[in-house]
Amino acid sequence: MRYKERHLIATPAKASDDLWVLIGRVYLNYIVFLQEQLEADGLAEHIRPGMGHLLFALFTEDNLTLRDLTARTGLAPSSVTETVQGLEREGLISRVRDAVDKRAVRISLTRKARSLEPRCQAVAAQMREVLEHGFTPVAARRLRGDLSRVIHNLHEHLKPADPEP
Repeated sequence: MRYKERHLIATPAKASDDLWVLIGRVYLNYIVFLQEQLEADGLAEHIRPGMGHLLFALFTEDNLTLRDLTARTGLAPSSVTETVQGLEREGLISRVRDAVDKRAVRISLTRKARSLEPRCQAVAAQMREVLEHGFTPVAARRLRGDLSRVIHNLHEHLKPADPEP
């Protein structure tokens, strides 16, 4: 696969490795695996890793504002704007000024995006199956909670400090 040629797959890790090492390896392998799945399902010509957050938010509820997308995905506004631009270039979304609040922009899926939705859902199911393989449902739920905690810890550390009065 083209993507594998550009990116090395991280080697297996040991449970004794530091958490930051494990997270880095998970991320590297996740991106390579996701790209492979997108290529295998013929989606790579339209969708890149990183677009899924917004696509799946819009699959759930279409015609959202940029602010809605930011809130639903938890991504930074600049990341949402950049991803929306990429989705628009691919012909997967359209942007229209809100009829009531002229400052707001509504994002809607195109027919092309809707036609790709079943294949995107299949990739998500495959990803879930591979990522949760060997975990009991309880252990998978606990892992999601633990990873959410790690994200929260990082967010708390990275958020800007309150300005002094």
